[in-house]
Amino acid sequence: MGAPGTSYVASRSVKPELVSVAVTAMFMAISVASIVGGFAGGALIASQSLANTILIAATIELIGGLMMFGLPKV
Repeated sequence: MGAPGTSYVASRSVKPELVSVAVTAMFMAISVASIVGGFAGGALIASQSLANTILIAATIELIGGLMMFGLPKV
């Protein structure tokens, strides 16, 4: 559904004067969950061996690079 869909649902679920509060609260809840998940994920990754940590970090960087630049056209 993505952010436009959830913003639409949030804006339709409250009174018109509270739309900005509803959308902001939704994005804050998502941000807090992302931060907490990042800390928990970081601790889990760091608890493994150094080689596994480097491998996981390299994989995440590769995925991010592919998402940013797209797959090469063949």
